[in-house]
Amino acid sequence: MGQLIAPLRDFINKYRKQFKKLYFLTCCGGGESEKDGKFGYIRVFQEVEKITEDSFQWAKAISIKDLEPNDNLDKSINIMELTIQESNFNVKIKKAYNDVVYSLS
Repeated sequence: MGQLIAPLRDFINKYRKQFKKLYFLTCCGGGESEKDGKFGYIRVFQEVEKITEDSFQWAKAISIKDLEPNDNLDKSINIMELTIQESNFNVKIKKAYNDVVYSLS
C-alpha cells in the first residue's frame, strides 16, 4: 500500500546492524505503471534502503496482478485477496521468481 508496514520496519530497524546484505522482495497489488504513485512500491524500497544503508543490495516487487491473465481476472475480486498458490504460479510469476533465485546464486 505504498508504506512499509510497522512490524517489518521495526524488525529492520532492530536488526539492521546485523545485516551484511539485504535483498528485499515483496508482493504488491499494483504493477509497473503504479510503482511511483502514492500506493506504489518505490516508496517502500526507498524507506528500506534508507534504514539499512550500506547493507541494502536490491529490492524487487512481484505484482499480484500477474497471478491471473487480465481477461480471466474477475473485476469483483479484491486484488489484495489474491494469494500465490501452485495453481496460479504462471509463466510471469515463475519468471520473476527464477530471476530472483538466479540473482542470489
